[in-house]
Amino acid sequence: MNIVEIKKILSQEPSQEELTIIASDERLGVQKLYAAYERKIEAAIREKERFASASLANALLDSSLIPQTNKLKYNIKVIDCNDYGCSRNPDVTVC
Repeated sequence: MNIVEIKKILSQEPSQEELTIIASDERLGVQKLYAAYERKIEAAIREKERFASASLANALLDSSLIPQTNKLKYNIKVIDCNDYGCSRNPDVTVC
């Protein structure tokens, strides 16, 4: 396989057999492509784990969806809704 073919394979979903062949290729260009592919996969896994562990409230409060000025202006805070007290709280809540 040439570099262009390997790049095309790695841009799609390569099989385990293809990954084994590419990983064992000793050419420097192929090793660089494979290392970049591994970094991309590891980053995707970390990103997936990050999103899976983040609650909706944390995601909203940590993001730019609610600017800090609005959080202060409207007294936005996170409360625990396990006691079903959301409807009685006058503050804006994210449950």
